[in-house]
This record gives sequence, structure tokens and C-alpha cells, in this order.
Amino acid sequence: MINIKEAEKFAKKVFGTKFKGIDLKLNLLHSKSVLKCCIALSKGKNADTASLKIAAWLHDIGRVESQEAHAIKSVEIAEKEFGNLSPIIRDCILNHGYSEKPETTEGRIIQLADKMSVMLPEAFIFHARQDKEGALKLLKKSVDKFIPVAEKFEF
Repeated sequence: MINIKEAEKFAKKVFGTKFKGIDLKLNLLHSKSVLKCCIALSKGKNADTASLKIAAWLHDIGRVESQEAHAIKSVEIAEKEFGNLSPIIRDCILNHGYSEKPETTEGRIIQLADKMSVMLPEAFIFHARQDKEGALKLLKKSVDKFIPVAEKFEF
């Protein structure tokens, strides 16, 4: 079974093969922000927090191969390295997109966390330092995607 530190180390390695500078920082910040949101959203839920933390690190590693099919690529890359992922981790990764339908509590948590991540202060400040107008557009886009996902989430 994969552990959290292995997932973090592997994600950093994979992102580092394709992304440099700002792009590398952005992908790592996003994974850390998703992780932070997952921890907050899982409080009081009967959720496997270890699986959430692992999935937070691995959910976007497929972006090094494809933006559009990155969830599927993320699972493929992770399973090549670690063998079969647990059903919970697979659900989290495959169904984190806003139009997907996660089957597990953890999948629903990471789906919402993925949308919330850009709204965290450190993420928004990072984006704003690069491009203020772009940061505002990204925030609006994230809020627009966040609302339909949040409406389905039970707090």
C-alpha cells in the first residue's frame, strides 16, 4: 500500500519532469491546497483521510501527459509506479472533475477540495502575483464550478 510521503515524493518527481519554475510551483501549490481542503472537509466525516491525502498528491500528475484526460493518465502513472490503487483512491482521482460523479465520500470530498483550492489565500496570492486580471478570472471560474459541486455536498 502506498503511503502519503511516497505519494508526495512521487508527485514532486513527476511534476518536475515536465514543469519548471512557476508552472512547477503552481502544480505543487495546487496539490498542497487540495490536501489542506481535504483535511478541513473530512472533519466529522467517516472518511479515509490517508487515502484523501494520497489522492490529493496524485490527482493531477497526469497533467504531464494530457490536460484533457489527466485524471485517467494520473491513475495510469500512479499504478505504473505503485501497482493497483485502492478503489477509494481511484475514485478520488478519476472523479475529481466537476462534471464527474464520485462514488465515495472521499471522492466527493476531493472533488470539492479541487474546486476550493484556488480560493485559499496562498493560492490566490500566488496567482495574483503572476497576473492580477487572470487571477480574478480564475477565481470567478472556480466559484462558478464550485457552487454546483458544493450544493451536492453534505456538511
